[in-house]
Amino acid sequence: MNIIIGMVLLGLYPISKNTLYLPLFLQTAGIIGIAAGLMNGIPMRLGNINNDGYNTLEIGRNSEAMRAFWLQLKLNGLAAQGIRIKDMPEEWFEIPDDEKMKNSILAVIGVLVENRLMDLHKFEEAEHLINELLEKDTAIVEVHRRLLICDLIYCRLVRGNVYGQAGDLIDRRQKKFMTAMRNFLSVIRTEYALALLERKDEKEARSIREKFEKSARSFPYPSEVESERELIDIADKRNLYGNLPGARDDNRGAVRSEDSMK
Repeated sequence: MNIIIGMVLLGLYPISKNTLYLPLFLQTAGIIGIAAGLMNGIPMRLGNINNDGYNTLEIGRNSEAMRAFWLQLKLNGLAAQGIRIKDMPEEWFEIPDDEKMKNSILAVIGVLVENRLMDLHKFEEAEHLINELLEKDTAIVEVHRRLLICDLIYCRLVRGNVYGQAGDLIDRRQKKFMTAMRNFLSVIRTEYALALLERKDEKEARSIREKFEKSARSFPYPSEVESERELIDIADKRNLYGNLPGARDDNRGAVRSEDSMK
């Protein structure tokens, strides 16, 4: 698609020479579009991360990658129909072994397993899994890693900071990510829990809750809205009644912030 758009823009270049800035824009945008299309279309692997061309090649020759790709499409389709991930068949959610988690297509399955644990409110299991996924050498893409950290922050807060203070996970990179993704529901939910349970600022929490409801009105997946709203309600209960059941039943270590490991 980038290549096609780039060619169209370059095709318009000769008939736009009577204007001042349009020819330069069309030429530059056309070249960039074609270059981006070639870079994404030619199979390349940078570390553990594949571009679209490599993913297409991998899906064609790897039955497990094909299944993982099918599963992602299936889950998106069911979510669009209002079905929550917790209500989908459990057998779909099996974490690939360590070697397979180095494949970026298969690594998404590990993230989906964690998402399902969150929707099931199995916060202890989710926290353990997040720590494991972040500590291991996997092909989980950066945006998913950052969203996992958001879930880890939330789990720590509602479980009474079992593994250390939730705020310790917010290094510069995580803060920058959460600012950039400030309208994403799971990020808003995490910010709500931080305001309510860490900073004890109910006024700020109310403002964040209003922001959540505003974003929820235009969010395309009602099932995810329902799930995230439940997590906000759980944070409210944690604030009112103290520790949730099973909040202090484990002393296993946690992933530190990336800045603290430098």
